[in-house]
Amino acid sequence: MSSFTQEALDSFLSTFERNTTSSDPAVVIAQFAETFLAAGPAGSTLVPAATFAQMLPSRRQYFEKAGLRASQLIARHDMQIGERYVLVDTQWKMDFAPTDKPEITLTVGSAFLIDMGSSDPKILAYLTHQDIYQLIQEHNLSPQPS
Repeated sequence: MSSFTQEALDSFLSTFERNTTSSDPAVVIAQFAETFLAAGPAGSTLVPAATFAQMLPSRRQYFEKAGLRASQLIARHDMQIGERYVLVDTQWKMDFAPTDKPEITLTVGSAFLIDMGSSDPKILAYLTHQDIYQLIQEHNLSPQPS
């Protein structure tokens, strides 16, 4: 029997949104499958969650140095696939307030394929619509080396 309900999905995404600013890699990777597909404009690769966990602190530090102050889910479109899976296409508002630079808001998109078949849903695929690092560079937000 499927555990997919709109409430379970809403709760999962709310937790994911909260976890985007967490300094604890364990809470972030807890929402991902043991190995998941990461894809974006540059291609795709399979990522072990343990490898993802190791890179999260440097990713968080990069965004902090770029001035990221908040990341908020602002829109989504859900498409249930069978009894167990859901594809969620999302839009995020990322507010940057870098030191000595004007504040800026970037809107980025990503999609998630989520296995909702148990009480512990997992992201099976994470697809970004833009290269966030390239956007940060284009908007002159790249952190300066210390």
